[in-house]
Amino acid sequence: MGTPGAARLIIASLVAAIPAGAIGVLLILHVKHLGGSYALAGLTAAGYAIGAALTGPYVGRLVDRHGAIPVLAACMVLTAAAVSSLALLTRDSPDVLFVVLAVVGGLTHPPVGAVTRTLLPTVIKNEGTLHSAYALESSALELSYIAGPALIAGLIASQSTRTALFVDAGVLVLGILWFMSLPAPRQWRPAAPQAQRHSRLGALSSPSVRLLLLVITAFSVSFGAVEVAVTAAASGLDARSLTGPLLATWGFGSLVGGLLLATRDAPEEAHRRLLWLLAALALGDLALVLTSGSWAFAAFLPLSGLAIAPAFAVVNAMTGISAAQGTSTEAFAWLGTGVSAGFSAGAALAGPAADLGGASGAFGVSLGAVLLAMLVTLAGRRLLIASSTDPLAFALQV
Repeated sequence: MGTPGAARLIIASLVAAIPAGAIGVLLILHVKHLGGSYALAGLTAAGYAIGAALTGPYVGRLVDRHGAIPVLAACMVLTAAAVSSLALLTRDSPDVLFVVLAVVGGLTHPPVGAVTRTLLPTVIKNEGTLHSAYALESSALELSYIAGPALIAGLIASQSTRTALFVDAGVLVLGILWFMSLPAPRQWRPAAPQAQRHSRLGALSSPSVRLLLLVITAFSVSFGAVEVAVTAAASGLDARSLTGPLLATWGFGSLVGGLLLATRDAPEEAHRRLLWLLAALALGDLALVLTSGSWAFAAFLPLSGLAIAPAFAVVNAMTGISAAQGTSTEAFAWLGTGVSAGFSAGAALAGPAADLGGASGAFGVSLGAVLLAMLVTLAGRRLLIASSTDPLAFALQV
């Protein structure tokens, strides 16, 4: 990438994001290890995810107003304390305590990804290089969601779920401390107060940000649906134990796609590239719908994931340009909330679809979500073109 400051930001944010990739599985494993029900385990994991989705944009707004260091430091302490407290719970602990502590951990989870995307334009002034950086950041995030379950949940939790939760909290602290020690977050200052006088909508006062939020929420429905669909497909082939490895190949495809995109020049019309990427996702889903009754679907999984990280990278770049001055971190955090909401909706819709039509029905939910994202992008293309060609909007971000 040729920009050491950006590379360090991305690597540090990757380390800080690893705990988030593992926490859901860890909470389920820990509750079950202590003799809790699957219902309690699921509710505990969902509590963390819902907490993070609810407050992410507002924590991002605090970063925009008060700077990254104080907000990240406070969130780091509170989240690490909540996760460590969960590790200390015993079989005799009240069920409600598991859920409450998980919600607290989610509510205060450090928005390191949103901060990273806000800071990248401050260390990269070349548009083409910035485009590559967003692609690499999306790939790094994908890698963290592979490494978290594999290293912390897979290796450590198999020996002790309590130790795994302590390690999860420790990695979070180390990653955030490393991130905060870098020059970019220490030198970055919030926008002037007069630049922050937006409506109560905050970052959503930008029509382009609202549109991009709809797009990313729609195609994130696909992710929850695919997880259910792969589970159903593996079960139908009497290979439920291969669900995790199969999903890992899907994530690996996304990682490769992001790395490939990093070698490409920045697009002149970002919305066109987004449409092509969404079309590639739709074709991949269609192939999965048609082959889910045989092992051929396993070959299409990594191919269907190729466009995921690139699509995220394009949406992130467009959001960085479209967000009003002083709202970038909040805007990126809203995208994270959209991903969480879409994922949850996808899982909820794909469950009944799998009951009715098997894996093909669940993959069909994913296909429908991606097609909806394409329609939203097409309907708002004039707005996206206007925001991406506004030199003032771009200058305010860099």
